[in-house]
Amino acid sequence: MDKLKKYNQKILAVLGTLTVAILAGFIIVMSYLLITELVTYREYDNRRDEITLEDNRDSQNNKLRDQVISFNKPQLIDTINAVFLIPVSTIDLENPEIADFNEISDLLDTNRPDYAISMKSYKSKSFHGSYNNIVIYFQKTNRQLSVFNTKINISNFRDFYIADKQYILINAIGDDTNKDEKLSIKDLSSFYCYSITDNKLNKITIEHHSLISYSILYDTEEVLLTFGFDKNKDGKFDPYREPAILKTYSVVTNEVQDLVKPQLRQKLQKLLDE
Repeated sequence: MDKLKKYNQKILAVLGTLTVAILAGFIIVMSYLLITELVTYREYDNRRDEITLEDNRDSQNNKLRDQVISFNKPQLIDTINAVFLIPVSTIDLENPEIADFNEISDLLDTNRPDYAISMKSYKSKSFHGSYNNIVIYFQKTNRQLSVFNTKINISNFRDFYIADKQYILINAIGDDTNKDEKLSIKDLSSFYCYSITDNKLNKITIEHHSLISYSILYDTEEVLLTFGFDKNKDGKFDPYREPAILKTYSVVTNEVQDLVKPQLRQKLQKLLDE
């Protein structure tokens, strides 16, 4: 009996030690993750989710720059042709500087030596955040293209293969609809479809509407678009007080159509009104 009791005590002691070790390890890991998250947030807390439209100038009437571009890690989207997407973010400067439009960043120097980028297998990529442009980088030819040629605030985008062509589907704000001199998520957004194959950008915008989401309709060449209706026309969409509509967009014909036909919409509204 004494031997069994001692054996049970040893087992309990071992289990107790293991439990304490596991708890200690868990606390250490969670502390590390928390510290890493805080450090990362501090490193990126000057990234901007809005693009300023203000024309700031100094006493000498020189154009002042208070935001600069920042390049994110290239993402492979075409393994065979070695095509990469490079999201471009915005950084706020602590002190505005005179904008020299003739300067060329060494990041964009086409005479730089070639750098090898990892060629991992292709997988469709999605990006969420705040970007002011997208660079298409053809590594084999060292060719570089920007998707947009105007000021823009991109909230999310994703690449897709549709009808044997590669596209980038984009949700972005290009107009200051609420008139606060900024391009931000408070403005109404539009849908953009960029063909990497044809180097062509199409914009789908509906007056007084804001793009909420987009998705590919299975086994078709169409994109399902969900737009929020700015019913009170104040330049911003309130998802709790204003309705949404559904549209389809064909990447082949560039046509936009109602997903739910007008007759059915009227019938459903009439049922609600009764």
